[in-house]
Amino acid sequence: MVAARPLTPSTRARCALATPWCPSSSTFGGFEAGAVDLLNDWARLARGKTPEGEEPPWSARNFVPYWSQVISSAAQRAAAAEILSRVREEVATRNAMSMRGA
Repeated sequence: MVAARPLTPSTRARCALATPWCPSSSTFGGFEAGAVDLLNDWARLARGKTPEGEEPPWSARNFVPYWSQVISSAAQRAAAAEILSRVREEVATRNAMSMRGA
């Protein structure tokens, strides 16, 4: 097993782009350029660990599609949770207002 390299400040900044709560992953299906570059860099690193002449494992060949789906799913769930939270707040506010008027 290969030890993970420490994150440099520039990698940390690019990692922040890939977090689901940042605007890197649109709820309409697009990633910012920085997030795409980061995924591609990580995919290159994953494929680069394969010895010369061997086929990369599934996880290296499918790195970008897999992690794109994971990030997209997390972004969709976060967006749905935010929408539900706002709806619940609105319902609570309306209920409170109707109780005052009753």
